[in-house]
Amino acid sequence: MECKNCHTQLSEVSLYCNLCGGKVIKNRLTLKNLLEYFTETFLNYDNQFLQTFIALFKVPEDVIIGYINGVRKKYVDVISYFAIALTVLGIQYYILSHIFPKTFEMGALLHGGSEELQKKNFDFMMEYQSLFFMLYIPVHALISRIVFYNVKTFNYTEHLVIFLYLISQSSIYGAIIMVFLAAFGIHYNDISLSVILPLQTIYISYCLIRLFKLNFKQFLFRFLIFLAVGGIFFIIYTLLYIGILYLNGDMHYLFED
Repeated sequence: MECKNCHTQLSEVSLYCNLCGGKVIKNRLTLKNLLEYFTETFLNYDNQFLQTFIALFKVPEDVIIGYINGVRKKYVDVISYFAIALTVLGIQYYILSHIFPKTFEMGALLHGGSEELQKKNFDFMMEYQSLFFMLYIPVHALISRIVFYNVKTFNYTEHLVIFLYLISQSSIYGAIIMVFLAAFGIHYNDISLSVILPLQTIYISYCLIRLFKLNFKQFLFRFLIFLAVGGIFFIIYTLLYIGILYLNGDMHYLFED
């Protein structure tokens, strides 16, 4: 018998490959063992995903600083966790668009003469939410590096790791909340602005306090710097947005009554 992953010769009683560590699969794939694999991988308390998810609430510094310092086996690595978050976002979008489509209806949210522009923006954001999610992280890491300009504990790449974990975590629990509240007919925008955004702000603040060992005054000072730097980035984003509208010939939407 040989390992199906690396083709190393194994004994008939081997359960795992002694070279690559892959599990020896002897049975044909059936619905039963597929469900068993899913349960073992994602629902078992002892698996890495649940351990990582829980630890990022209880001891985020153990997960993040541990990874930065070279711990790779205790928790899900940062790239895999990010990939899980992207998958969860995709599942969330499928559920909302197919099971709770009213969640995406603009209806009364549209106002003034810019209804068409608002709808185009919303549809674009939903279609490319994974891309925006990926761009969201390096921007936040840059802002964080600026906010902690005089703290040499982490370089920019390590700030990327911090926000890959934190925003992935926020997206996973945010998707669960989003689907739950959508079942009650609450609109996507209302959930995002009234529930998800405040929870994300509180969660990330809590994690940064633990990671950088901040007291209240230190946190307040950094938070004010964050608002200032974030405001600058928002102005840049707004100018870019207006420039895109101008190039696309949609500038007139901004001035319609």
